[in-house]
Amino acid sequence: GKGAKGHLGPTNKVFVGGLALHSKESDIEQYFSQFGTVQSVDVMYDKVTTRSRGFGFVVFDELATVDAVMAAYDHHTIHGKWVEVKPAIPEDIIKKGTSEPDWRKVAPPVAMAKPAVA
Repeated sequence: GKGAKGHLGPTNKVFVGGLALHSKESDIEQYFSQFGTVQSVDVMYDKVTTRSRGFGFVVFDELATVDAVMAAYDHHTIHGKWVEVKPAIPEDIIKKGTSEPDWRKVAPPVAMAKPAVA
């Protein structure tokens, strides 16, 4: 895919939590496709019981689609159950665990310290 600009910036991937245990990838894809093109859906399953863990990830083809999805935050319902949708943090950040240098690049302290207007 296209490399994400700014590690903790915009993402085309969302976390979906609170899924009904019988919700399948196809159900989730069908629901989210109303917002835009869905590239992939991954529901997380327990390795031992193979049952759904009640959450997963959806990847869209455009960043704007995530904005549309987030705008409808209070209204996402799959199988009559409200699901929580949050922008997903790219895995390379979680693995590295070094967000500090990136943040400095994204928001230099100078820009944040605006002089007070008298």
